[in-house]
Amino acid sequence: MHLIYDNGKEHPFEEWLMHKLRDKLKEANMIIQHSHNPLLLYRDTIEESNCAVEEEVCLLAETHVIILLYAYGGFIPSEFQRVRIHTLDKFAKLILKKGRKDLVLQCLENLG
Repeated sequence: MHLIYDNGKEHPFEEWLMHKLRDKLKEANMIIQHSHNPLLLYRDTIEESNCAVEEEVCLLAETHVIILLYAYGGFIPSEFQRVRIHTLDKFAKLILKKGRKDLVLQCLENLG
């Protein structure tokens, strides 16, 4: 188990990472509530063939995180295949539970 020391306290890495992600989401949420412009958290290509693409796009909008599964290109008409909406806390737990560190890093990078 990896431990992080923050303010003299010992924390498991995953717990520390979730805390940091929640803090950054809440800070960005305050800015978004004033600007009314959503913030891209991550984009992840799920499937790509010839000219068609299916990707997951994750946005922070107002007080929720919206995850869209979007297909476009080629002979496929552009469409949203799935839309999921999560609270900030639920999203932080979900993305860390997925074990996709690349998505967590994209989120942290885009949150600043």
